[in-house]
Amino acid sequence: MKHFFTFVFLLLLFFSCEGKKDAVMTTSDPNEMGEEVFKAIKTNDLKTIEKYLATPNDIEERLSQSNLSEENKEKKTEKYNKRVKELRKALPSLIKELDQYRKGFKDAIYEGITYKNYQKDSVTLADISLVYSNNSIKNKIKLKSCYLTKRGWVMFKGINYKHPQ
Repeated sequence: MKHFFTFVFLLLLFFSCEGKKDAVMTTSDPNEMGEEVFKAIKTNDLKTIEKYLATPNDIEERLSQSNLSEENKEKKTEKYNKRVKELRKALPSLIKELDQYRKGFKDAIYEGITYKNYQKDSVTLADISLVYSNNSIKNKIKLKSCYLTKRGWVMFKGINYKHPQ
């Protein structure tokens, strides 16, 4: 009986430690990311957008691949964690700001992505623009500083939207 309880305890311990909360998988396809984030913005789905924000583990992974010194990695870790925390906090107000243009989004058609790769600290990142049209007018929402991690694409910097003039 003693072995049975030990076995049950170890099973409970194993399953409680098995996964990390911030390890929600995204997608490794930037087109799929673009479509999912666009739909989330269009429907005010903050949970889906938050899933694509970098986590501390994503930041650690990105910096481990850089050519920075250990001292600079520590500084960048703090900077990136602060930036993502601010972005997470700003998401509701960003979506609220987009609400005034929501009528335009209601009939918007997602068309795909464009992206621009660039190097930072010897790591490749991308600014991914979500291209959509409304009444034959094309617009873009830019996801800044995206990076392909082990869990899929994530954002490190922010979301920029310029409404049509």
